[in-house]
Amino acid sequence: MNTFTNPLTVFRTKYSCKHILLVLATLVFFKAPALHAQVAIKWDAAFGGSGNDVMQCQQQTSDGGYILGGTSTSPASGDKSHNSKGKEDFWIVKVDATGKKQWDKTFGGSGKDFFQTVQQTLDGGYILGGYSNSPVSGDKSDVASFEYDYWVIKIDAAGNKQWDNTFGGKRNDFLISVYPTNDKGYILGGSSNSPVSGKLGLNKSKGSKKDTDYWIIKLNSRGQKEWDRTISGSSFDYLRVIKQTQDKGFIIGGYSYSPSSGNKTGANKGFGDYWIVKVNKLGLIEWNKTIGGRNEDILETLEITKDGGYVLGGTSSSSAGGNKSQNTKGETDYWLVKMDNTGKIIWDKTLGGSRKDNLRSVKQTSDGGYIVGGYSTSPVSGDKSEKSSKDIDFWVIKLDASGSLKWDKTIGGNQEDGLQAVQQIGKGQYILGGYSLSSTSEDRTVSSKGNYDYWLVNILVAEESASNNAGTYALTLKVDGKGSINRSIKKDAYISGSVVSLTAKPAAGYKFTGWSGAVNVLQNPLTITINGNKNITAIFDPIGHNVYEAEEAFLKGAVISSEHMDYSGKGYADVKSKSYSIIRWVITDQQAGNCEISFRYSNGSGNSYPIKVILNDEVIDDSKPFKATETWSTWSIVRINANLKAGVNEIRLKSGEKGGPNVDYLRINNLSTLAETEVATSNSMVLNPVEQETSDTEQVTRLSAYPNPVPNATTLTFTFDQEEEYELSIYDLDGTVIHSFPTKVAKANEEVQILWDAATVQSGIYVAKLKTKSGVQTLRIIKK
Repeated sequence: MNTFTNPLTVFRTKYSCKHILLVLATLVFFKAPALHAQVAIKWDAAFGGSGNDVMQCQQQTSDGGYILGGTSTSPASGDKSHNSKGKEDFWIVKVDATGKKQWDKTFGGSGKDFFQTVQQTLDGGYILGGYSNSPVSGDKSDVASFEYDYWVIKIDAAGNKQWDNTFGGKRNDFLISVYPTNDKGYILGGSSNSPVSGKLGLNKSKGSKKDTDYWIIKLNSRGQKEWDRTISGSSFDYLRVIKQTQDKGFIIGGYSYSPSSGNKTGANKGFGDYWIVKVNKLGLIEWNKTIGGRNEDILETLEITKDGGYVLGGTSSSSAGGNKSQNTKGETDYWLVKMDNTGKIIWDKTLGGSRKDNLRSVKQTSDGGYIVGGYSTSPVSGDKSEKSSKDIDFWVIKLDASGSLKWDKTIGGNQEDGLQAVQQIGKGQYILGGYSLSSTSEDRTVSSKGNYDYWLVNILVAEESASNNAGTYALTLKVDGKGSINRSIKKDAYISGSVVSLTAKPAAGYKFTGWSGAVNVLQNPLTITINGNKNITAIFDPIGHNVYEAEEAFLKGAVISSEHMDYSGKGYADVKSKSYSIIRWVITDQQAGNCEISFRYSNGSGNSYPIKVILNDEVIDDSKPFKATETWSTWSIVRINANLKAGVNEIRLKSGEKGGPNVDYLRINNLSTLAETEVATSNSMVLNPVEQETSDTEQVTRLSAYPNPVPNATTLTFTFDQEEEYELSIYDLDGTVIHSFPTKVAKANEEVQILWDAATVQSGIYVAKLKTKSGVQTLRIIKK
């Protein structure tokens, strides 16, 4: 195999032996699917330039297509739209559900950049991870050291770079795994032999014990480091995967040559062992397990299972002994271990033929079983029912929930084909992704683009596709207010791991104000992963009504901030650590009646804050608990029932001695407001000529202003159901024109938004007058 040299492989082989190179190498190679009697290839597709393009991973996306990622040395040629930036680059390819390319992007600096992983994010974009020795150049905006560093890139749904960041010490740091976290941040995991060092001396806060260690880094949503942890024994420890768990902590998988030492409490079982570490949300170790046989066991992947436990997958050359219950079948075998959520082994399974079989991917399937993939050089022997064609091929195995083999399939062309990832995408359907050196031959139906190409194969298992919906989940969507929800994939039942994009679309005159139920975020569109039955509601409110931003309220003690993410409007009221702070809203034009008032807030303090809620100078709750949220960027809702009076209402939140949460907005639920066309009188003030006008509400969606009351500026919004010429002016209560906007024509159903800059206008009550040939509509506006 004559491709580019992977520095991680060189680094490891300098210190270790046997098959570490073969298993850990980022550029191992396999073949693609051929099948069993009940398994058939539905389609295959290849992507590449004139050089070497080696796929590392693929993932189904929320639109039903796939995102592919790997390392490329190709110039602009074949399917590659952009020239290389250096010696090796990240190459990302987006394809649709049938394998047709939609776009591709190349990211790199002037040196060597090795891609490792891609994950879709909540906003429909992607987070990319790998390692790089490039200086600041090309797409690389930062450098941590002069060796290999972690390199993370955030791109949007069209592949455009949003930000990148680099982390590392003064030696080698290899990023292998990136996983989005529930606070919209990211967890990074890889291997490092750097001491305390790096950019400004702050990148790596704890040095390696001796050789190579696990190194994990927590980032916020903007890619800024929150904390890092070094986890190790006294020898070589290589991290391969990190994922967030249901308790908001993290499960880490890799392999270790260390004895019981440092953070490693288990003794060696053989030469190299699986090493699993469970940490809490701050990266502090809760438990760790060493699992192995009498020789060498290299963990490649780990999945969180439906029962809250884990399935581990890797490659083993160990005979029965230690934790391994079965003998080897050949030189190397697939070895799977099922654990519960405490790390206790439930079962293990060895699968292989008479030669080399190296595992790369395992995923749980909708029936509770597992789909397992890797590459094989074995003939028909052991568990392998079909021979490899000529070199190495994709080898896919389906297991039931107890690890018993149901079927296997060998897929390949006339040369080297390496499977990297396998995933169930529907009942009886699987997507296989890897790289291929084969020309059009055997299972490969598409011609070679250069040397190594990305190779994507869709297989269909007839018996499984005819089965029922057991093991699938329901997605129930509701709306609160006027609007609709579009979903990228509409099904009655989804298999576990399905990725779906939801888009909230407000009706005319309404705005989207957030999701509730299984999620509580503002992101729109929203990308979710189906891992259980989910109920999600989209909330829509009339423009200018019901939702009142905290940053627009009167604040005493609290300050306006935008440090933490996912707030509504322009910011939020920061009350934390500020004693006896007050947030005061003045709500106008309300009908009398009972309602529910909800406050959106975040509380990353770890403690509940008791907050006093006051309505019209009457305390309605002396110590309403605003409970802790996961982080200051994780938002929740507190609700309280209240009885509003007609007209103007004042609502206050008052913190105690120890401060309070960050407050995003107040929302009034289940109570309609007075029609905005009714310009009410207040404190014996009577409107002059404006209030005599009439409005034709059949020709115009209500005129609204947001925010109202107005701090310095407000946006006036309206929509006509037919093309209309309009005039818009602002009057004071004496009927004097304060400001007139240019006369314009609005198209039918076009939402018109006009900004009124009221910074120099005195506090008081004003009236907006919207005039068309169909009639006049007026709106009262309060200037603070």
